[in-house]
Amino acid sequence: MRILFVVPYVPRPEMSGTLRTYFFLSGLARRHQVRVLVGTEDESFWSPSDANHVRSIAEGLEIHRLTAPRVGRLRRLALQLATGISAATPPWWLDPTFVKKVRDEVAAFRPDVVFGEGAAVLHCHALREVPVVVDFYDAHALRVDPSRDGVLGAWRRRTAIGRREAFAGSFAQSTIAITERDASAVKVPRDRVAVVPNGVDLEHYVPGTTAWEPNSLAFVGAMDYAPNADAALYLAREVWPLVRRAEPAARLFIVGRRPGPEVSALDGRDGITVTGTVDDVRPYAWRSAATIAPLRFASGLQNKVLQSLAMEVPVIATPAATAGLPAEREGIVVADTAAGLAEAFLGLARDRERRATLGARGRRFVVEGFRWDRAIDQLEDVLKRAIESHRATRG
Repeated sequence: MRILFVVPYVPRPEMSGTLRTYFFLSGLARRHQVRVLVGTEDESFWSPSDANHVRSIAEGLEIHRLTAPRVGRLRRLALQLATGISAATPPWWLDPTFVKKVRDEVAAFRPDVVFGEGAAVLHCHALREVPVVVDFYDAHALRVDPSRDGVLGAWRRRTAIGRREAFAGSFAQSTIAITERDASAVKVPRDRVAVVPNGVDLEHYVPGTTAWEPNSLAFVGAMDYAPNADAALYLAREVWPLVRRAEPAARLFIVGRRPGPEVSALDGRDGITVTGTVDDVRPYAWRSAATIAPLRFASGLQNKVLQSLAMEVPVIATPAATAGLPAEREGIVVADTAAGLAEAFLGLARDRERRATLGARGRRFVVEGFRWDRAIDQLEDVLKRAIESHRATRG
């Protein structure tokens, strides 16, 4: 197969928002001819070395800077009416120059299928000569929190997200999502959404070799992701004081890129360290009695949960953080209250044998159920079926 990836960022294996695309890309590139076209409004998420690495994997990488269409309000409204996209859609998602760039790349590369991810896929709407497979990744509407956005604001955001999903589904030959929950939530008929889960890099996320510290707890995740930022504040304000009351020497590490002012202000208080971006998150998990995922709203699979389990580090999590996982899971202690989360950590910190047992079971759970090679096989099947269906409809 010849596959054109149309994505909003240069894929990177360590960045939660792009690691899925990275492993899909690297896996498919070993079997097929693959090119990558990036349409982005923000180039700060990767470095030149990241781009060069993708070029070494794929047959080519081109990056296009998105700009807002320079059109009057009436023409902009006409564009939105023609596509069905909400007026809340950022204007650069309608950049006609990138629509043309996608068409030119299709004409030059002549792919059998286009794989689109994120906002960039909206620019594939004019393609007719080649099938498009859309990766919704997760149902973004599930991330909207009425307590933060207000009831009206949450309704508006969910409506805008739903319209974008419905529009993408209208021109896609096939669509995929990361879990059954997300597949059911996206605004596309359920029988037109295949589930392709994430995997874990089992050669990178391995058990640690140094002793862990019973009083240490780590929360790992991108802090510019709204559910993580909300969770960090909830953890620090409602859960952590209960832990410190029982164990004054306890330490909490909040690890992840781009913490906002409220999260950053937690650094240095009550045994809390806010690291910001780090080169390697693994040492923070290895040193801890457990990692924690105290999310109050979320979508998709939480990579931080699977990665911690792969390192044989137990996870303390809320129901929202585990909603995308199978009911039969190992290595996770679930609690839905601040007191329950605090009690779960203190219990693991004081019981080395239980920590070791849960860790070993968690690693086995991930190895058996979340391998990238299996996910890539599933995606390959979806792409092949999309090609066959497209050929059949064109006669």
